[in-house]
Amino acid sequence: MLMIEKLEKKYQTDREFILLVDDLQLQEGEFFALLGESGSGKTTLLKLIAGLLMPDRGDLFLNGKPISGLPAEKRGFSMVFQQPLLFPHMNILDNVTFGLKMKGIGKQERNAKGMEILKKMGLSGFEKRYPSQLSGGQQQRVALGRSLVTQPRLLLMDEPFSSLDPTTREEMRDWLREIHRSFGVTILFVTHDPREAFYLADRIGIMDEGVLVQLDEPRKLYEQPVNVKTAKLLGIRNLIAGRVKQGRFVSDSGVIELQLHGQDLEGYLMILPEAIRMRKGGVAGAEELPGTISQIAFVPGFSSLKVEIGKERLEVMQRMEDSYAWSVGESVLLAFNQEALRFIRK
Repeated sequence: MLMIEKLEKKYQTDREFILLVDDLQLQEGEFFALLGESGSGKTTLLKLIAGLLMPDRGDLFLNGKPISGLPAEKRGFSMVFQQPLLFPHMNILDNVTFGLKMKGIGKQERNAKGMEILKKMGLSGFEKRYPSQLSGGQQQRVALGRSLVTQPRLLLMDEPFSSLDPTTREEMRDWLREIHRSFGVTILFVTHDPREAFYLADRIGIMDEGVLVQLDEPRKLYEQPVNVKTAKLLGIRNLIAGRVKQGRFVSDSGVIELQLHGQDLEGYLMILPEAIRMRKGGVAGAEELPGTISQIAFVPGFSSLKVEIGKERLEVMQRMEDSYAWSVGESVLLAFNQEALRFIRK
């Protein structure tokens, strides 16, 4: 549906920033998330797609037709920002139907469409209220309804839930999944929260210093990040510096040694916390490592345990029913699912 080729935008502030996306394609009806740290270029890319910024070079195509030179209002896209940006002097119905009014649609027709959208947004009965009378989550629903009522070709969302409290934010994620499924609209969603991207997206693109460094389905991305910075962005903490040699990984600290097939390379061993099995200390078996529990923290449904192995520290996730058996200071033995071990080249 949307195709980007060699899109480039340069900024010159206190330092030069260059956004360069060589190739990106969005499919019809897809929920695509752009994930990256602040300043990585994800919002710049969103604005280039929206037509709010013009590229220095490169091309954008919508269903095979070039749109790089089209102004924002000619592209047929809608955008939802971090703040709802509702008109305070208009009631909710007038806010939702504002885009239809700008298109010259008559009052009776636009009000009918507006009422239908408000029903789908779960806001029936709110049409005569004003933005100041709504909660933050309700205001964002109105903003989304205003974007959807015009039946956009593409819906662009720039961290729309970042200003909401955690509970409302979680509710909005669930609600947005249902809206996406109901409307079938193509969504490009910008976020710096990996959990949000994993939960919502069909595919995720990782932005770093103006470049799209990796693009994949959420699970594949989590299991095979392209570099250490991406792994950390995705919330992976077990990254052990070392070297693979003759089918063995040896950490730089010398305290972790495990079988690992691959070429002789320097880099990092990535161990997913859910791929570690733990048992009471005793005589270590083959490929088991002795350690000591240094910390136990509650995570809803799980416990996150920190296990010290010499100078190294590993995070281990345990189900709640299994975690009560452990205590800080206890000696344990760790075994690893070989299929889940990944090596990231330096």
